[in-house]
Parts: sequence; structure tokens; C-alpha cells
Amino acid sequence: MHYLHAILVRVEEGKGPGEAKATALEAIEPYAEIAFDWHAEGPGRWGDELPDVILGSECPDQFLAEFEKRRKVPLESALEHVQWASGRGWAWRTQEEIDAGGYRVFPNDLNGQRSQDGKPVYWSAKPERENWTLRELVEKLWEPDPDLWPYHVARAVTLADGEYRCDSHFYSVPDRSTKVWPETLQEVREHPERFALVFLDLHN
Repeated sequence: MHYLHAILVRVEEGKGPGEAKATALEAIEPYAEIAFDWHAEGPGRWGDELPDVILGSECPDQFLAEFEKRRKVPLESALEHVQWASGRGWAWRTQEEIDAGGYRVFPNDLNGQRSQDGKPVYWSAKPERENWTLRELVEKLWEPDPDLWPYHVARAVTLADGEYRCDSHFYSVPDRSTKVWPETLQEVREHPERFALVFLDLHN
């Protein structure tokens, strides 16, 4: 799959987009075969929407708007995994199937709009327990499980911990993490001219 990634880099005064891109590519190279198996030299299929590089020194408003948007994507990805881990046996079901099987309807814009044999269907699953102690959770993750529940829980924790993966979509070179630490965040907001965002199409 293709993933759009935004890479935050520091840019020395007087340096241009070429240097920013070179810094970003060098920084993500250790993640080859971890976050990606190959990458384009720019935003690739997103090239009509985004430039290769946004320099804070040239377009501070655009840079800051994109930065604030992109830096939150790893957390959004983590919460998507949390959503998947909140239930088991996800499927579209009729209300009769839900009532008979002990399933619960989860929010989805298409609930009631899709149909099966003329009956409305709902996005549903059997709700998973949420009040685990840390020890219980670790022991539960250790158990062999035919579902992807352990995977989604582990991915949510990994993303929240700042590990750079394909579905992180963002990487901060100054922090060596997908998380932007408070000192960097303050500096970016106060001195956008010191930074750039590099957009890359990564494949995994």
C-alpha cells in the first residue's frame, strides 16, 4: 500500500528544499523494510495536492497549518487500532442477527443505509472488555488468538509510543520519533523559518 508521509526537518539558514529533502531521506533510511520497502522521491500520487517540500522560511502559514495537521496523524492511527480492538467478529448484520448473537452496534455513517436481503444492516461486533489491569492485558496478549485483537492492541501501543511505521504517516527528525516533544513544538511554532516539511510517498 501507498502511504503519504510528512517528515519534519530542521533547515539551516539559507538552505533550500533540496537540502531539506536530502535530510529527510537520510533520516528515514534506517527504517527501510520496517516502515517502507520503497519510496518515491516526493509525494508521488499526492503530487497534485502537495509540493515536495514546504519551507517554513518561505511559506510559514502553510507550513504551520500542515505541521499541526500532520503531527497528530500517528495518534489518529493508534486510535483506529483501538477502535478495531474494542470488539471481535466485526461484520454488517441485521438487527435480528445482532439481538440473537449478543452483538453491539458501533458507530458508522452507513448504519441502517446498507441492506442485506432488503433488511437494513449495522456495523457490529461482540464488545471486548475494556477494564484490563496492565498485567491482565499483557497476559491476554500472550495467549494464542486467531483474531487480530492482539495485533490491534499492540499496534495502538506502538504508535502511541512514537515508533515509526508505515501507518505513522509522520516523522520528526529532530525528535527521532513520530512524537513532537514540547521543546521542538515550541520552537516550530515560534521559529517556523528553522524547519521544513518534506512529503514522501512510501510503499509497504
